[in-house]
Amino acid sequence: MPSKKRRGPQPKPSLTKLGVWLRRMREKARLTQSEVAERIGVTPGHVSKLESGESRQPTYDTLAGLSALFNVSALKLMRLARVETRDSDAPGAL
Repeated sequence: MPSKKRRGPQPKPSLTKLGVWLRRMREKARLTQSEVAERIGVTPGHVSKLESGESRQPTYDTLAGLSALFNVSALKLMRLARVETRDSDAPGAL
């Protein structure tokens, strides 16, 4: 009889600096995830995954869209999107 693999609870995604920033900016602009998605050409689910940290590798097009929408440099967003952190990545370092 083949053994069944048990799937334990999946680890929760951790928030990323980009996700925290995106949610803050979206709420400040009083936009829904759907509205952001429509304006940058992605699905609302993708915006949700970016905010929650489930999607950790946004494409350049996504970052460029967010950059234009929120009037920030794409370079800043690329730095926020990094998963690995070092001491130089402290919040005041950007």
